[in-house]
Amino acid sequence: MYVEHSGRMDGPVLMLLHGGGVAGWMWRPQVQQFSARFRLVVPDLPGHGRSSAEAFTTIRDTADELAGILAALRAEGAPVAVAGFSLGAQIAVELVGRNPGLVDSAVIVSALAVPLAAGAAAACAAGHLLPLARLRGFARLQARALHLGNELFEDYFRTTQAMSRRTLEAVLRENACFAPPEGWGSTGTRAAVVAGRNERAVMRRSARLLADAHPDAALHIVEGAGHGLPLQDPERFAAILERATAAA
Repeated sequence: MYVEHSGRMDGPVLMLLHGGGVAGWMWRPQVQQFSARFRLVVPDLPGHGRSSAEAFTTIRDTADELAGILAALRAEGAPVAVAGFSLGAQIAVELVGRNPGLVDSAVIVSALAVPLAAGAAAACAAGHLLPLARLRGFARLQARALHLGNELFEDYFRTTQAMSRRTLEAVLRENACFAPPEGWGSTGTRAAVVAGRNERAVMRRSARLLADAHPDAALHIVEGAGHGLPLQDPERFAAILERATAAA
């Protein structure tokens, strides 16, 4: 898995986990804003961006691999924070829940946590639509739905072009079938759980489920925001991230 390290190398660690169908480039505004304070650790998740040759398998496998990276940094004495969006938020929940004591604070943005009954079938069907997703016109429509500005479109289009059908189906299946691990509520990690007011009702319900299951979690329902807060409103997201990591 490709992982980019930047910012203050002797500072506390902030790992940023992107959503499905994009890559580490989605975090450029946050990398610029937080690089003076944090060591930024930004992976391209398997099957995405510069990790496109490595097919995505499961949320659990990916979380375990990322936990190994964080454990090595933690051993150097650095505090650790993780922020994830959508698929990356689900991976962050899995990572935190399976590794008590590893992460000091987590920001979970738009994580689906209520398994969808037809998720596996929908993922298989979506795989047949991959050629459509590789058309520039269709990609522009998808980019707008994700609140990607023109400056990020070519990055998005390259990421889409490089994604395999196997990865797309695995991402959609894992996303739709995800449920938080048993350890999520007993990790000792401070958590900010975030959803947009304009997201689907199941996303807001998922945020409340995650917050209610965690004894040290704050729930943030962001007015006017849809699915894509870090891209749609980087300033409001940065304020949440700043508060959540203030003790780092």
